[in-house]
Amino acid sequence: MDLPGRRRPEVPEECLTLPGRHPAHHGRPAVDEPVRGAFPPEIADLLEEIAAWCCAEGIRAALVGGSVRNLLLGLKMGGDLDLAVEGDAEALGSYLARARGGESIPHPAFGTCTVEIPEIGRVDLASTRTEIYPSPGDLPRVRPARLEDDLLRRDFSVNAMALPLKKGGGTGNLVDPCGGAGDLDARVLKVLHPQSFSDDPTRLFRGVRLAARLGFRLDKQTGILFREALRGGYLDPVSGERVFRELCLAAAESAAARVFTAFAKHGLLAASFRTARIFKGVESRFARVQDILEPHLWIRAGDARRPSRTPEPVLAFLATALWPCEMETAWAAAERLSLSRGRREKLVCVLNEGRKILRGLRRPNVSPDRREELLEAWPPEGLAVLAAVGGEQITEQIREHLRRR
Repeated sequence: MDLPGRRRPEVPEECLTLPGRHPAHHGRPAVDEPVRGAFPPEIADLLEEIAAWCCAEGIRAALVGGSVRNLLLGLKMGGDLDLAVEGDAEALGSYLARARGGESIPHPAFGTCTVEIPEIGRVDLASTRTEIYPSPGDLPRVRPARLEDDLLRRDFSVNAMALPLKKGGGTGNLVDPCGGAGDLDARVLKVLHPQSFSDDPTRLFRGVRLAARLGFRLDKQTGILFREALRGGYLDPVSGERVFRELCLAAAESAAARVFTAFAKHGLLAASFRTARIFKGVESRFARVQDILEPHLWIRAGDARRPSRTPEPVLAFLATALWPCEMETAWAAAERLSLSRGRREKLVCVLNEGRKILRGLRRPNVSPDRREELLEAWPPEGLAVLAAVGGEQITEQIREHLRRR
């Protein structure tokens, strides 16, 4: 079914009938055997093993999404791998878990499977599919499809490319039905159709996060759709758990401060909290949050499943954004995000008690011993927030306190 405003991109005929060929993409050379050299040997061997298994089963597998995007950008490969399988992803996951001594976690409702492999990391497998969204913000209903159709359901053109795996190692040529390679060259993010943000409003977060990480921008039409989505309240029906997970992913970025600054600038934090107004100037404080957390390796701790007693950078960023607000507003924001009781209490404590500690640190002639007493029992999230809102003198006192720990 055609969509109003702009049609879904059509798959060129050569992609439908000749998997080894690809559509034109701004003169970029074909991607073939040299790809193997872009991966660490252990990952290249794993991809060869996957290709051999799929060949024996008579199905096709391909690198997709961020794996292909990063490869074409020349970024260091490693970490998580994304693969699409024209067949049973769960069966492939079970095979890899047995063969590699890992753990396979299937998600049957979506035809996906996550495999944790020792010394390699996570491999995300997904049976190729199309998606139907019953209503905006709902999780999709899925049905099997070809690789080329699977690419058309994705969020942005730069994530809608695939490299089919070849038996014996290496990959076939780039499958790029939406012009993603050209958008990489132009350093822009482009949605695939006008209903993209309506189908999945969390793409609003992913777009800003990806743009901030890579130094890209939204193309003109995508920017218009982005602003329409925020004005239209597309995030309102999205569950608090899903919104909080997006914020956790942002806090786990190496450039987390830049991502949260972009969230605030584009109105995503205010939309996330519903009732919270994000005051002008709060963005400049996020860099100090990361400055305090990062040297102590806390910045990578953003995980929605992490127990509340563990340092969580996401809470520091949230508390910094909410610092100018009334406590009632902050509590409402915590409830909107469906925070666990422990996280909610920690967030409110950082905001409420943090103001008292800040007043104590700012008292004239406060002694070094008293300063250490105030800071010693304070959690790392709280220290980061105090640095963010307290100014340069308070920040230096906190740095000195951390050096002594």
